[in-house]
Amino acid sequence: MLVIGVLLLLATPLQRSAQDNPLTPGEETYSHLNNLGVESLSFYDLIIHQLSLFLPLGFIIIGLPLLLAIISSLLFYLIIRDKVSSEIELYLSLGILFLTPAFITMHLGLTVYSLILALSLAIVYTYKINSRAYLLFLFLLYLTMPFLAILFFVWLFFQTNIHDKKTDSLLLFLSLGMTVVVGSLVPFVPKPFANLNIGFFANEIFNFLGGTYGFVLFSFALGFIGLYLEKNSLFNVGQRTVLTLVLVFSLFYEPLRIVFIPFLAFFAAKSLNDLMSRDWSVSYLKELTVILFICMLLFATLSGIKENTENIPTVHQKEAYLFLQAVKDKNIEVDGSKVLTNPTYGEILTYFSKLDAFSFSDKNLNVDIANSLLKSRDYSYIKSELQKEKIAFVYVDEMMMQGNILERPDQGILFVMEHNDNFKLIYSKNKDKIYYFTLWNGDIENAS
Repeated sequence: MLVIGVLLLLATPLQRSAQDNPLTPGEETYSHLNNLGVESLSFYDLIIHQLSLFLPLGFIIIGLPLLLAIISSLLFYLIIRDKVSSEIELYLSLGILFLTPAFITMHLGLTVYSLILALSLAIVYTYKINSRAYLLFLFLLYLTMPFLAILFFVWLFFQTNIHDKKTDSLLLFLSLGMTVVVGSLVPFVPKPFANLNIGFFANEIFNFLGGTYGFVLFSFALGFIGLYLEKNSLFNVGQRTVLTLVLVFSLFYEPLRIVFIPFLAFFAAKSLNDLMSRDWSVSYLKELTVILFICMLLFATLSGIKENTENIPTVHQKEAYLFLQAVKDKNIEVDGSKVLTNPTYGEILTYFSKLDAFSFSDKNLNVDIANSLLKSRDYSYIKSELQKEKIAFVYVDEMMMQGNILERPDQGILFVMEHNDNFKLIYSKNKDKIYYFTLWNGDIENAS
């Protein structure tokens, strides 16, 4: 089963390689790589930085997520192996986890969620076997995501009181205090209640609505049913009530959804196993129901793999970004200038071109201004902002001209650049275009 999970994780990089696209999709990997050249901004960045001192970056990008995926899978197996009623249920649990799009996505590159999931499962497993090592993993989770660690502290404190473990309760209380104090002294640890991004974002809760780390609807429904119909009574009424409340809160807080993904897989497997073991008056309805669930899960998995395969960066974007790097290398005067483009391209463009994308320059998210500039046909406004922000280049690709920011090729800033002599088209390939704004700092020599 673990081999199947690894093959599912490798499916996207292999398909992207076949299309000559960079192996790692999405922005987060490139954000962490960009942080290697500056002071570490997070505990996860620090881990990557330390690994990069003696391992090739390419190996880290592929190897670290794969290692964390294997660790999480093994921990999940160790947690549930004595909680399942049969081997079928065990394999179903692992299969549902491996087929969950969010689980695959978080292990396709350098994502902090892969570390969070591994640490969360390590906390649960070490607590389950009565090892005090869970306090160490709680501390590491606090360094990574303080608010989530505090939620774990509260849950474990609740658990120790239920089981009348007064010593553990005291240890948890003292550990929380020491963790908060130490965390406040470490510069890369964020404040526990800062930038939590808690809110009801409907399109992010379930994957079929577009949520990258959303639940699979059928797994969520079966998992919820399994929590309440579970025959062996793993949890009492109070624990189930608290779990339900936390599950509801996870709809508003994405990192908590990551923690719930394996446990929903476990309870979904219990529901599915119970469904298959029941006697149905119309037997073929049982088979149809099981097949329907499997097909829906496979559809979600394959859709996720397809989306990640087609995700940015593409080979055409990489070529354009490397052209910008060549321009920068040949023209010292553009060093320190910025590039205006779709804000979602920011980290990737910065990594390949070695030029700052305007919307991510100095980590100041000027997303609204970037979108406003790209949609504007007011030359005076565009000129003023480009000069003020030291923007020398504008990059536009086919996706941006087909509804992603612009609706058609002659709209917004494209119209201005094509009809104004102060913008020079220096790159045009595969429907990607790069313009140079001549009033920024003189003219430049085109790279070849």
